[in-house]
Amino acid sequence: GASAGFDWPGAVELLASAERVVLAVDGDAAGQECAAKLAEQLNWRRCYMVKWPAGCKDANEVLLKHGKDALRKLIEDAQLIPCPWEMRLITEETSWLVQQKINGTLPAEMVYGVKTGWDSLDHLWRPVLGEITVVTGVPGHGKSEFLLSLAVNLGHLHNWRTLLFAFESTSRYLATQLYLKATGTCPNLDQQQDDQDAQYRESLKWVDDHIIVECDFQSDEDLTVDRILKDAEEEAAKGMKCLIIDPYNFIDRSSKEEAKMLEHHYIGKILQRLRKFAEDFGVHVIIVAHPTKASSWDGQKPTLYTIAGSSNWFNKTDNGLVIYRREIDDGAGGTVPTNQLEIVVEKVRNREAGQLGRTMLCFDPESRCYSDLSQKDAWTLDAPEPSRLESVSRRVPAYAAMDDEDDEY
Repeated sequence: GASAGFDWPGAVELLASAERVVLAVDGDAAGQECAAKLAEQLNWRRCYMVKWPAGCKDANEVLLKHGKDALRKLIEDAQLIPCPWEMRLITEETSWLVQQKINGTLPAEMVYGVKTGWDSLDHLWRPVLGEITVVTGVPGHGKSEFLLSLAVNLGHLHNWRTLLFAFESTSRYLATQLYLKATGTCPNLDQQQDDQDAQYRESLKWVDDHIIVECDFQSDEDLTVDRILKDAEEEAAKGMKCLIIDPYNFIDRSSKEEAKMLEHHYIGKILQRLRKFAEDFGVHVIIVAHPTKASSWDGQKPTLYTIAGSSNWFNKTDNGLVIYRREIDDGAGGTVPTNQLEIVVEKVRNREAGQLGRTMLCFDPESRCYSDLSQKDAWTLDAPEPSRLESVSRRVPAYAAMDDEDDEY
């Protein structure tokens, strides 16, 4: 049949001297299979395939409906058949990027990343445009709180605009959080009312200019990746540089095909789409994913490989962070949480933008801001972790209960 390729003696030899071989096979599945087999026999680099117009599946139908001139034009415009196992390393885009890198004119945020606002974390991880970061950690240990602070820092330091999909929060709550983080202080009750109002309006305007929040979603609202990326593309056209999705498990599957996919393959597909968006629009994408139930951790802290659903959370991301709030013994057989946030960098694909390791930040419950404990608190995963006694001796006072609405701190 047509899909068998050349099966008569001497056919390949007759075409051996041809510089260009045009394949005008049927446009159905069998024709495509035939073209692939012929190209494999005749050398992919010289095989071109005719693309038939809508409503025509072969040369005869084109001839009858559009005439000989149209058929001749289609054959002349035949397209090179891409080799399935061969990728072109040096394209026009990669050539430009390499030249920019050699000349030192490639923007640093595309190679080395940008500062986060915490020196100890900058040593390990810096957000790079065009990359994706997966964040996980124990529920209620500060993932969302940390990412809000990061978005504010990126706005202050680099004038970045961030689009935040906060599926688990409300606009009222986020407005309060972001106001405190943007100002870095609690409202001054001794300040004159007019001055307070002016400062409040100025701070909220800054937040509105730098952080776009999508929250307060309705139960029947479209929360698919298609909707997220549509909104993200619109904001990227206006200068948005960071996309945060918090968390993944609120995303709906957008098609019957996706509904039938295994979780492992579906997560891989989502991460591929997010990576392509990041590369195409020059944005850093951060997605939060919850770990499996604590019973499966064997008494250990969660890792990227314990995220529910798939090992693709580790395999298909550029960077991976694990967030953990430090706890200490209370002397009675239990533990007490502290306001020390441990950040473990478990994966950094681009070693010019960081390295594996861990660091500690200190949380101030009044200003809702984080600060470096000490440069000594950042160490690589190749070095031994400080002893428990050393860690406790450096700790700050144990955390005091906050507003019940905040399940992060």
